[in-house]
Amino acid sequence: MIKETRLSDGLTIEDIATLHSVPVKQIEEQLAKGIEVEYEHTDDTSEAARIAMDHLVEIPDYYDRLEKMEKSYKTKTEAQVAHITQEYSLEGRLNDITDNIKKLEQEIANAIERNDFKTYASKVALKNDLVREKMQLKNKLAALKQLKIDRGIKEATEEGESMNKKIINESRYYSADEAYDILVGYGIATEDEINLVCSINGYNIETMEDILYVRTGYRNFDQLLGEDEDDDYFDED
Repeated sequence: MIKETRLSDGLTIEDIATLHSVPVKQIEEQLAKGIEVEYEHTDDTSEAARIAMDHLVEIPDYYDRLEKMEKSYKTKTEAQVAHITQEYSLEGRLNDITDNIKKLEQEIANAIERNDFKTYASKVALKNDLVREKMQLKNKLAALKQLKIDRGIKEATEEGESMNKKIINESRYYSADEAYDILVGYGIATEDEINLVCSINGYNIETMEDILYVRTGYRNFDQLLGEDEDDDYFDED
């Protein structure tokens, strides 16, 4: 039987601290926290420690990040539950008022048949109060639903912005000189063509990307160089 290889095999706490250039105490604290967390998966303390060590080899503050993520999720979930509970409460009250208005309308009709104007006046007053409350509740319910929609849009927007920042941070920055060499080297433009455009728009990376886009459709050099080297566009005749 082949023994399973683990990331932390043969490594000590000191080794992991050295690997990530962090204090040994940090890894010790993370390991203690990790063992408690991993008890969810095993009753064996040694196994829980090994699982935690594997995670710490990858990320030195793994359990701090996990705790932060869980707290964020819990807060968001609690807020969602509160909104749902409030929504159901408003809808329940709205249904009760609608039913009471129908009952009052029947009582008003009966009072008219009996020529009971005192009862008629009191029931009409009650109905008017309920109609006003119904309108207020409908407005609150609509505002609550709109708030949920707006929050969803905001979260989606923030997620998109975060992704864009990640993409920007992970993208390689090319200098104008590097871009110039790539354009010439790949046969996308000649030196004379590049020099002509630069004399008009300036010698900078933006000008190089403009030339790249016009000639290839790529908006930046990351896109260009991310393609396979055997792309048909660059095949030699």
